Amino acid sequence: MRSWKNICCPIDFSASSRKALVHAAELTREARGQLALVHVHEGASAKLRRVLGVSSREVYDEEIAEAKESLAREVERADAIAPGRVSAQLAGGDAAESILHYLRNHCCDLLVVARHGGAMRSRRKTLGRVAEKIVKSAPCTVIVVRPDALFAVG
Repeated sequence: MRSWKNICCPIDFSASSRKALVHAAELTREARGQLALVHVHEGASAKLRRVLGVSSREVYDEEIAEAKESLAREVERADAIAPGRVSAQLAGGDAAESILHYLRNHCCDLLVVARHGGAMRSRRKTLGRVAEKIVKSAPCTVIVVRPDALFAVG
């Protein structure tokens, strides 16, 4: 097995991305590397904020607080598999671009990504929109985890 030292796993809190997280954490433990969980917060649309009648700052602050809590739970999940080897990054903007930016700036050796995230809508596509963009442009090795993949933990 190749020794990957810097592993990245995007997480959108979907069941598919959690399966990718488990696989990434297992690889991290085996390689004695470091795992970075990256969540990209794209935020509520301006149209949704108008419909709800709330300020953009109010919605943004609430969304960020929820994202931080969810990300902390995922760090705990990964840390149970690869103790002391997990960090988290909360980014903003376009998901694919933010993840690619992270990969380039943190010298990642491996990206473990779910085939479909929480926004999966079309069964015709083999990869989700974000995963497809990342796979095409990633500066490192990529492992794509199928939503139906099963991994043993422990």
